[in-house]
Amino acid sequence: MRTRFVAGALALLWVASARAGQDAEPLAPVLARVADYVAEYQLKLAGTVGEERYRQDVRRLGRSGSWSTSGSQHREMRSDLLLVRPTGEGPWLQFRDVFEVDGKPVRDRDERLLTLFIDTTADAKVQAEQIAKEGARYNIGPVTRTINVPVLALAFFSREHQARSTFGRVGAGNLRRFAGLASEADVWAIQFAEVAASTLVRGEADKDLAARGRAWVAHTTGRVLRTELIIDDLYLRARIEVSYGVQGDVGLLVPAEMREQYQFRPPGTIIAGAATYSHFRQFKVTTDEKTKPPGENRLIW
Repeated sequence: MRTRFVAGALALLWVASARAGQDAEPLAPVLARVADYVAEYQLKLAGTVGEERYRQDVRRLGRSGSWSTSGSQHREMRSDLLLVRPTGEGPWLQFRDVFEVDGKPVRDRDERLLTLFIDTTADAKVQAEQIAKEGARYNIGPVTRTINVPVLALAFFSREHQARSTFGRVGAGNLRRFAGLASEADVWAIQFAEVAASTLVRGEADKDLAARGRAWVAHTTGRVLRTELIIDDLYLRARIEVSYGVQGDVGLLVPAEMREQYQFRPPGTIIAGAATYSHFRQFKVTTDEKTKPPGENRLIW
């Protein structure tokens, strides 16, 4: 018994030393690995399409202070989700190609997609905004939003945009949820806060909306395991959480689930959404169209 205790103590000492060495690693090289991962991830994900099942609910408080059925809304959508780059050199955009709403097929889908991607007269910024709005046109609730796509938070960790934010390591919380994706000792939680002007997400009248949040990453490889994105406005707080997982033989950590909440101030209305992702498969698109000059890398709320 004594020998086993000593062996166990030595094992614990080794684990503690290993973790101390990991804790001593500076944040900068970890962020560099995450940026490399995001760049490679975008290229690989651009050849992949997945199916999204998306449920949205709008709830309102009644005069009694309890949730009222009056004015509540519910929507269910099925979509293909893919990463597109309209100009070849401009921003990557995650495009929601909705093909079913509340159990009914979208009748004008093919015609709208043809106009969206084949029209070469629109400039890059206009086309990017059209893609974002097309994927958001079936959203319900009193606020127009195009930020409810799972990979949006990755943009803040890209090499192009890391300088826009401050970063710091924080407690990672429950590490068991990452079982099968990374060892517990490998998981870092990194928080970010956007501080640069001309923010990536825009509000009404092109208003700045600074973002903040966290990413849980495998710090030795830069792989992103989970993200949290928060955006506060005077009248609204948005929170979008995305977990990643392994599906099929795609060879990527793909979005597994997205949960979102939009809470209005003063309290009275909440928009809640939940989406799951499956049936990821490869696809290829060929075109003879010439690319247009890059547009502004912005997303519209």
